[in-house]
Amino acid sequence: MSYYVDNFVNNTQTFQINDARQLPIHIPTAEQLLYCKPLYERAVALKQNNSTDENELYEVEQKLNSFVEELYYSV
Repeated sequence: MSYYVDNFVNNTQTFQINDARQLPIHIPTAEQLLYCKPLYERAVALKQNNSTDENELYEVEQKLNSFVEELYYSV
């Protein structure tokens, strides 16, 4: 968020409430939530358990990142 605000909304050091009002918020559909919720829950579980399988966490995070990118680029 700070990257977006710094580069596209307000490039000063202060973040003001009017800057927050300009941030795009996309509400996912029920179908989109059904896709991302298990990914989110898996990522949280891996982090809470201090999983040693960093590859699995990385893959889940990549899927979530791709989902969010697609969500915002499709608007």
